[in-house]
Amino acid sequence: MTGPSPLRLITWSRRHLAVVQPMGRLDLSTHHRLLDGLLKVAAEEPGALVVNLARLEVGPAHGVGLFYRVWQRVNEWPGIPMALVAPEPELREVLLRGVLPKVMPVCATLAEAVRVCRAPPAVRQREVHLPGGDISALRARLFVTDACLDWGWHEVLGDALLIVDELVAGAVAEGSPEVWVRVRLRENRLSLSVRDRVPGTTPPAPPAVGQLALSHGRTPSAGGKICWAVLGLA
Repeated sequence: MTGPSPLRLITWSRRHLAVVQPMGRLDLSTHHRLLDGLLKVAAEEPGALVVNLARLEVGPAHGVGLFYRVWQRVNEWPGIPMALVAPEPELREVLLRGVLPKVMPVCATLAEAVRVCRAPPAVRQREVHLPGGDISALRARLFVTDACLDWGWHEVLGDALLIVDELVAGAVAEGSPEVWVRVRLRENRLSLSVRDRVPGTTPPAPPAVGQLALSHGRTPSAGGKICWAVLGLA
């Protein structure tokens, strides 16, 4: 029986960007590994995500669908731009034929991708690290209150407080010893995220989160997961 194909990801920062270079072969055995790896990098909320395919063997049936799925998730949250680097002309031609060029740049060189993603929209962001415990949700609400008032977004404060309360309470109830709460303002969207140290799946989001948020979900992260929600700003 043939074992899974080898695949590893090399990640580094370039200016405000996160550059990921997968090395190996993309097939059915590595599809989910690459998807999860790219989403974990995006979950750190860099200014943009650039995926360099120079050392990845990609089958057209796998590549287009996977990268479009990553873009869908990243566009929903954390809402950052994404670009592909495909130095090999044949692969670049395949990628340019489909839907990908409509949603992200497909570049011939890393320098071109960096140039395209050089000026992302202005972002305001704050993060606080809290121990898991009975007053974690209260401290998270105070933190979000300060951010929303400082940024002048009084109208969404009530919804933001309900959401962050639910997200933090959920992480604490699962037994996370600590949480990281992040609030991020980008264009007309306010995102709230809570990173914990409890890996695996979580119960469905509380009804309040689904009713108030434009979108919400969870993403794997190193040593745990991130539960997030996005509010629209009028």
